Amino acid sequence: MLRGIMFNNVFHKWKRSRQFVTRILMSKKYHYGFINSVQKIFKEFEKQWDENDITTLDFSKWVTCYKAKVTIVTIIGQPLYNLSSFDSISKAASEYIALFAFLVFVPKCISNIVMLFGFNTVKKNSMFLNGTMRNIIQNRRNEIKNGSTTSFNLLDLLLVSNSSNDSEEYIEGEQPMDDDEIENNLAESTATSIETISNTLCFLIYNVVKNPSILEKIHAEILKIFGSDINSTITYETLESCRYIDAVVKETLRHSNPVPYNLRMLDDDERMDKFDWSPGTWFWIDHRRIMNDPNHWKEPTKFNPDRFLSEENGGTDEFTTYQVHDLMIRISHK
Repeated sequence: MLRGIMFNNVFHKWKRSRQFVTRILMSKKYHYGFINSVQKIFKEFEKQWDENDITTLDFSKWVTCYKAKVTIVTIIGQPLYNLSSFDSISKAASEYIALFAFLVFVPKCISNIVMLFGFNTVKKNSMFLNGTMRNIIQNRRNEIKNGSTTSFNLLDLLLVSNSSNDSEEYIEGEQPMDDDEIENNLAESTATSIETISNTLCFLIYNVVKNPSILEKIHAEILKIFGSDINSTITYETLESCRYIDAVVKETLRHSNPVPYNLRMLDDDERMDKFDWSPGTWFWIDHRRIMNDPNHWKEPTKFNPDRFLSEENGGTDEFTTYQVHDLMIRISHK
């Protein structure tokens, strides 16, 4: 669990994993594939609504199922393999995180006893996640060697970037990642993305519904960029134009951060603000307090996406009250 990005406190190993994974996740190749897959998966779910005449649903449960499938497709390329159930992967991912939190926050003398007598199920699910990833990596590596066409998912791109100097994601001067490193990064990416992003989307929906004026601005931007055709295809380029929706996402992460805390361990001597810190010192990074500090944020408890469109934050608010009103009239006529 300590060879990826999220939980790794060995700096040079963390930096190495971060270089490879970030290079891939920030590439246009990954973005294009991700956007296409997300829309395809959503249409599948939407079709189920129509077929079953669903008008009301538990959004938190639905979005977890939706995000589990998105994660599996975009990280490990699930269509290539017959995984038995999204539920098993989703459950294993959740308990993978729970296991880490338990081992970090519970004193070792207690955690050892609990792990021995009463935590076997969580441990089993966590090992299942790693074991599943290990088998998939081996199978997929053999398929690529035998000429299989690579896709955009994280697994394929990690395998390619660590086997060819011609890859866009290849990092000069770095030794290729071995299967253990790839396995840890895939398991961690899967485990940390399902619950966090599902929760983020729930927070986003909640805050938008509680603020009708924000919903109006979202409608206005959608009409402006995509028109009134509900079957419009979202592309990389049109998504880049959604500045207000981007601001809503950023404000959601600031206002209702799904990962409010993080832990990091110092790997060398450090002096900060007249204090000397020794290697091995743990630091509790309080994201929530940082993102709600009144010294840096105006009305921090208020959900206000416009703060990310202001000039002081690198943008300008394109939607005046008049423009929103005008576009909303057009929406109502459609």
